[in-house]
Amino acid sequence: MNTKIAISSGKGGTGKTFIATNIAVILAEKGKKVRYLDCDVEEPNGHLFLKPQIDEEEDVTLLSPVGVDEEKCISCGDCAEVCHYNAIALVKENVLVFKELCHVCGACQVVCPTDAVIEEDRKIGVLRHGKSGSIAFHYALLETAEGGMSPRLVKKVRDHIGEGINILDSTPGTA
Repeated sequence: MNTKIAISSGKGGTGKTFIATNIAVILAEKGKKVRYLDCDVEEPNGHLFLKPQIDEEEDVTLLSPVGVDEEKCISCGDCAEVCHYNAIALVKENVLVFKELCHVCGACQVVCPTDAVIEEDRKIGVLRHGKSGSIAFHYALLETAEGGMSPRLVKKVRDHIGEGINILDSTPGTA
């Protein structure tokens, strides 16, 4: 059986992490199996309170368009038309990819009739796992300039919900 306790607030700086870490410590002292999941991937700071020993670290990547195969591309513009973030543009039959604008939705890959979109792994963050005493500890840190990827990284943290009591230190603005 697992129990989830989310500590949330509509605003940052309200003491969510202070409360979440203290609940985790108290429950662990009572002999409960506790997991602490810091879902604030932009500013995780539960580790400052619990000081876990990090045993494992993994890069979190997504396949992201980086260009097109010019031999396959027929300059139809479907990829640019479907992109809601203007990360792909067709200029004088040349396809330009602006990776900084890409939200990695995959639509360009789906609509391309010739499979010309070239994708590569794009690192959006790092996921860290460890322990603080008997408390299992999981958190992620978002790469700089990857703001639109926060929900995907939070999901990776939440994938580590397990048996026992799971304390989820939510992101600011979560209501």
